[in-house]
Amino acid sequence: MKGYHILIVEDGVTIGDLLQKILQREGYHVMWKTDGADVLSVIQKVDLVIMDVMLPGEDGYQMSAKIKKLGLRIPVIFLSARNDMDSKLQGLQIGEDYNEFNLYSAETLESSYIINEEVSLNELLETAVKKWDYLYSMNGIGLHYKPADQDVIWMSNRLWMQRLFDNIFQNTLKHSKAKKMEVTIEHGTVSICDDGIGFDRNENSEGLGLKIIDDICRLLAITYELQTNENGTRFLLSKE
Repeated sequence: MKGYHILIVEDGVTIGDLLQKILQREGYHVMWKTDGADVLSVIQKVDLVIMDVMLPGEDGYQMSAKIKKLGLRIPVIFLSARNDMDSKLQGLQIGEDYNEFNLYSAETLESSYIINEEVSLNELLETAVKKWDYLYSMNGIGLHYKPADQDVIWMSNRLWMQRLFDNIFQNTLKHSKAKKMEVTIEHGTVSICDDGIGFDRNENSEGLGLKIIDDICRLLAITYELQTNENGTRFLLSKE
């Protein structure tokens, strides 16, 4: 299969860059897009698509359905942070070339070798806020980043922390019915707080993605506290 043209659709810089380097080293021709907007213009030039499910704007499933409507039989491998049956059924409806690799299930996390590195918390959160700001504004949610602390460094893993924040931001977008979300760093603690309706974390924790958040925090040794009531939800994260 060397010489094949592979399209990566991944908005996460760490994952996208890593996949591109590995595949190029193996002799594949690789294109990398950070969202689905340009996919259809290049899709006829590729032999395989590796696509993140959780993309800004149209998600990976929607983009794959558009590819199929063009009559193209191009295999798609999904990179997914989700582990629920609805997600798997949604993917299977796309067609016989559906494949899903769950990078972030509890089983994958348990067997992963976590490489610790210096991670700029301010830079990571600023990037996350910029990434999600458009979707939040489209849904009438004001997203505010107000770091009291500057140049905060955690010994952790950038890739897993990026996914941790993505799950928190997605949770608020889909479930909170909030009008405002505020992200702060103060005394080394990250606070992500919305003014939504809150939720019962024991009633539907799988649908809220809380297990993924719990698992990542545990494996990265991040102290994690969730406060939620009818006035909103606050995620507090800190590290020794």
